[in-house]
Amino acid sequence: MHTDAPEITGEINRSSPMPYYYQLQELLQTWMEENQIPPHTQIPSELELGERFEVSRTVVRQALLELERGGLIYRLKGRGSFVTQPKLRQQITELTSFTQDARERNTRPGAKVLWQEMQPAGETVAQHLQIAPQTPVFCLERIRTINGEPVALETAYLNFEGVENLLTEHFEDQSLYEILAVRQGIIPFQAKQEHEAAIVRSREAEVLQLQTGAPVMLIARTTYTADARPVEFVKSVYRGDKYRFVTRLKQT
Repeated sequence: MHTDAPEITGEINRSSPMPYYYQLQELLQTWMEENQIPPHTQIPSELELGERFEVSRTVVRQALLELERGGLIYRLKGRGSFVTQPKLRQQITELTSFTQDARERNTRPGAKVLWQEMQPAGETVAQHLQIAPQTPVFCLERIRTINGEPVALETAYLNFEGVENLLTEHFEDQSLYEILAVRQGIIPFQAKQEHEAAIVRSREAEVLQLQTGAPVMLIARTTYTADARPVEFVKSVYRGDKYRFVTRLKQT
């Protein structure tokens, strides 16, 4: 093994109906997560893993392929397999802003503004904001970054009295929700949010620095004030290789 990382523990259960490659995949994933193996750490070779767990090279290759598909490792021809940068985790049980989430993870949030203008609401936007089509709304499209790296494309549409005042704000280094609260007295209270897996489209791939056909997560969110008034409808495209959304479920 070409690293000072802790030894991989656990064994293949020969009596289990689970395929050997799947068991090995789980053992490697547990090892990486529980020991917080640093990004770019080289993991044992196919030969070493085969000898350690007494399985064939075919089994090892399948396990590594599944880990690569899941974004947990990357492989360099002639050099071996390495641990990837862990995905950013975002809780979806609370209404928070992108900026707040990033700060809580001790990462540096940022943004590049692509559009910041008033425009007539289309049918979809009008429906979510409960206004008539063609009503002027404020549109803000930004590339969201973490530590300078693009992770999401976000397009927000807002409607409230005085919304045109947002035209003079600087959103490259400020949180939209903080500006709404401090400058406009509008505090987002609750939201309805939908998630959908998709394949990145050409424009999104360009701004997010993705290969054509890469997986992304589409998010549509309508945000309401405490009196159930919709003030924001936002569409976001998150990089599938950088983000993981987490929720906690309980039986009622």
